[in-house]
Amino acid sequence: MRFFELKAFVDSRQGGVGFGDSRGRGPQVDLLLLKNSQLDLANKFIRWLLVIGTKPKGKDRFVIFDNIQAKNATMGGVKRGKQNNFRISYLEKNAITWKKFLEKLEEFLVSRDEE
Repeated sequence: MRFFELKAFVDSRQGGVGFGDSRGRGPQVDLLLLKNSQLDLANKFIRWLLVIGTKPKGKDRFVIFDNIQAKNATMGGVKRGKQNNFRISYLEKNAITWKKFLEKLEEFLVSRDEE
């Protein structure tokens, strides 16, 4: 089983895209507050997907990232009591084309968990 968290950056929040609610609550926040060793385990079945809608079609504007990368991309760290946001400048360094994005997505979907 695989899970995805989808995000789209359309410049409605300057330089960032939010997750969780405005008070720092929700399953996304709960997940990213885990220790990195736990996030590493969750990486086997959870990925974050981002489209940078401010970039034109055909350009590198898709990002697939894991939970540790998500935690590291958070502005000021993941915390309760505030709106948490991903720094687009951090994530866009790994932006790829739609074709490459689909290839990476397929790799993740067909990968087998090590037992």
